[in-house]
Amino acid sequence: TSGELVEDSDKMWIDHEGQIYLLNEGKDHYTIVSNGVYEKQFPDINHPDIVSIDEAGNDHQVVLTSNNLFSKATGDDQWVELDSLTTLGYQIQYSPRGDLYMVREKDILYSTDNGHSFTTIFLPTEMLIPSVYLEVLDDSILFVVSRFIGENFYSLNNGLDWIETGIGIYVDRPVVKMVGQEILIADPGYELRFSKKEITTGETTTESFDDLEGPFEPVVTILDDGTFYLQSYDIFEDVHKYYRFRFGEALTFLGNYPQLGSVTLASSGNLLYAFSQDKYFLFNGQNFITYDYSNLPNWGNKQFIISENDHLYVIQNQTGLYRSFEPLSFTISTKDLKEYIDFGVFPNPAGDYLFLSLSEDDRQQVDSYEIIDQFGRLISQSPFTMYGTINVSKLTKGLYNLILREDGAIAGIKSFIKN
Repeated sequence: TSGELVEDSDKMWIDHEGQIYLLNEGKDHYTIVSNGVYEKQFPDINHPDIVSIDEAGNDHQVVLTSNNLFSKATGDDQWVELDSLTTLGYQIQYSPRGDLYMVREKDILYSTDNGHSFTTIFLPTEMLIPSVYLEVLDDSILFVVSRFIGENFYSLNNGLDWIETGIGIYVDRPVVKMVGQEILIADPGYELRFSKKEITTGETTTESFDDLEGPFEPVVTILDDGTFYLQSYDIFEDVHKYYRFRFGEALTFLGNYPQLGSVTLASSGNLLYAFSQDKYFLFNGQNFITYDYSNLPNWGNKQFIISENDHLYVIQNQTGLYRSFEPLSFTISTKDLKEYIDFGVFPNPAGDYLFLSLSEDDRQQVDSYEIIDQFGRLISQSPFTMYGTINVSKLTKGLYNLILREDGAIAGIKSFIKN
């Protein structure tokens, strides 16, 4: 009965068309409710329970679902199913050169061919509880921490030898980044602590901040230059406070930003981002500038993930997957951040020609444009003319995105349909 189905389900959500999804992780299937009809659907790439996603600079992509692992090249249309033995407890991550790591409970699987074959990397023998969180810091440089007692080790040779850091960690998933020859660790657990481990000398430095303790753990991210940014919720003032920290400097209070309540704080290169469900924010050193998402549905629950090569991925309701056109750090300067220009395209759907409506000042700014298909592939790029007319007669039918550029940076984005 319907009552038994709901009671027996681990997750339930409703999409924008009113269709109900039920997921039973124990039996590993969806029950899709549409027009009063219950249909059992085993998870696949078209009916996934998406756990995680990553992309590497060599055009490799991988998706981890509740029971499958899929990979492909970014330009391919179809995902390749790799393994049906994964579980929700697994973790995936690429190295900069595109080597794939998949963490299981007691070991790490390593692949150089995008998941088509794996070898095993064994965890440190000194680790008392071999259930770990992995951070791939660089090619062949790994960091693992026990989920329960905070033991942590790093390896400089892809897991052949492990070195204990000697740093106590109180959270299951600390924020860890490699900057130069130092491993930086943010531990917002029992007390807020920032640590660095110099891998050439073995020297360890730790800074603690007891005055930021509270009922909620601070949210922390680390930039490529080694700067820590954190959001702390003050329960007494009901505000979110933002701070910056660098080793050798004092903790700096940046301000209260009410618009940044429930956000995902993340970094790309040396840029600080905050992602909410309907907008995103970019920090220019003093304030957060607000931007609207382009081509991202405004319904459903969204999870934000920055891939190894700095593309933004959005997992919507654990079933839908969206990818940014460009890496987040691409050609953006915090010295001259501004809103995208406002322009229109018509007719939409388009026939042989697409006409642009934009102000005279904006026409002077734009110097080139690109057309990207719905899979993120570059279809064409050309210099922009003052007439604002684009020949799209050679495009096949489908959905496309028009990107306007100024000096290489994205100036505006609009979607259009080609008939």
